[in-house]
Amino acid sequence: MKSIYTGNPLSLHILLTSKCNKSCPGCFYKDNTGELKPSQVIQILTDAKALGIKSVAFGGGEPALYPYLDEILYYAKTLDLTTAVTTNGSLPLLTNIYPDYLHISVDSMHMKMDKISIEEIIGAMEYYKFAGMSYCNTGINHIYHTWDELMFWMNGLKNHFGEWIIILKKPITQKILEELQPLKNNTIVSDRIMFDSCLWKLFNKGTCSQGIYSMCINSDMTMSKCSNIPGKKFDNIFEGWNWIKNQEGCLIE
Repeated sequence: MKSIYTGNPLSLHILLTSKCNKSCPGCFYKDNTGELKPSQVIQILTDAKALGIKSVAFGGGEPALYPYLDEILYYAKTLDLTTAVTTNGSLPLLTNIYPDYLHISVDSMHMKMDKISIEEIIGAMEYYKFAGMSYCNTGINHIYHTWDELMFWMNGLKNHFGEWIIILKKPITQKILEELQPLKNNTIVSDRIMFDSCLWKLFNKGTCSQGIYSMCINSDMTMSKCSNIPGKKFDNIFEGWNWIKNQEGCLIE
């Protein structure tokens, strides 16, 4: 099948706000400052469409606290962009326009403070489902800490999610990589397990897609390959992409 890659990014990650109703230990987003104005996001989306971007993921901070989420999602859909939102699941999304994909963060970093139970996560997923999200589009973002924790959440939630994205905890250790090797052939939900770009690169010894097919824009207009790499502030996405695509360096070399 012919690739649709044109030399411009196909996906965009926008961190709408640094505000969050939690203060999870180890979260580096809480160190960010700022919140994008709706006019800024509208312009970013307009330019993203012109650049050839097909999908956009909204995060934070906690995007459920972003007061213009409804307006932003509506506008993205008028541009025929596939949309996703990542949330901690503790707040309702203040929108009547639901994204194509909704991911809830479920791991010890996010759950440690509140001792969230499997039943509470299922309840949040059911809430989103009945609010307008279909089952197959609701997934889990999981920052890997231990194998036992991963299996606990995965077994408890396996009948309630569409996809499970495993995110590699930084700093990366050989022990973590060895623990995760069985997932390559795991049968619990093997057709629904996805790896973040860092883990995929390590497992497949391939090239990370960040900065080739995708880019990230922070809530203070800092632009980068991905949220793990330091970026630089730009006024618009065109200038940001021209800089990003020429940048070298990665957490995993």
